[in-house]
Order: sequence, then C-alpha cells, then structure tokens
Amino acid sequence: MDKFDDDDLVSLFKRCAYNVVMSAGCNVTPNVNDCWDIGVAKNDYNNDFQQTNFVNSILTSEHDKHIDYITEQICPKLV
Repeated sequence: MDKFDDDDLVSLFKRCAYNVVMSAGCNVTPNVNDCWDIGVAKNDYNNDFQQTNFVNSILTSEHDKHIDYITEQICPKLV
C-alpha cells in the first residue's frame, strides 16, 4: 500500500479512537468533516450515557436524531 485514501484514514482513526477510549481517563475528539465535531469520553462516575450538544455554538440538552445517528454507530463498539 503506497498511500491511504480518505475512507482508510477515517477507518484507521475510528479504530485508534476506540482503542484510546477503552483506556481509563482518556478523551477522544475526532473531526471527520467540517460540519460535525464528535467527542467520546469514559464516564468515571457511573455507567450512564450522557451527551452534550452544541447547535450554533449554543449548549442544548435536547436529544435529537443527529445524536442517535452517531451513538448508534459508536456505542455498540464500546460495549
């Protein structure tokens, strides 16, 4: 393999993020595209899912479909 294409790099980064998140006390913030920033961190206080959502730089606690879109891809790999 002489070079990575974009899909290879994203897949590699996702795998590395998974490995890092599984280590205690680490935070991961992948930036896959210009539209979304996604961060994953281990919750040291309990095993509950928590999300923080910024829309147009405003913090909201609403759980919308875009949250489900991401969590449905990430959470099964973390369990």
